[in-house]
Amino acid sequence: MIRAAEGRDEFIDEMRRRGAEVQLGVAYRTIAVAANADELHDIDVVTFASASTVDNFFAATKVDLNGILLASIGPTTSDAIRKYGRQPDIESAAASIQSLHDAVVGRLGPKAMG
Repeated sequence: MIRAAEGRDEFIDEMRRRGAEVQLGVAYRTIAVAANADELHDIDVVTFASASTVDNFFAATKVDLNGILLASIGPTTSDAIRKYGRQPDIESAAASIQSLHDAVVGRLGPKAMG
């Protein structure tokens, strides 16, 4: 199985419980970067594609997010947003970047395109 280093083990555990031999291959690691709150102005939406990006964003950013929509790629990422006292404003129908894109464009309409 190929996934992020920070991925959850539920699927692997269930496959092993059913008798499968599962080898984990790490495709990428999420690494937090230094954030500059001054760069976060005039934005409409912050998109999150994993729970670890939510954690890194809120750990590094002390910005007032009132009026800014938070978009999540799926239920696990939405739960991570809720840990910080916010509800996701947008949640994609499927856990894919295309679905997240479609959900944001669907919410913002023509404004999202420029």
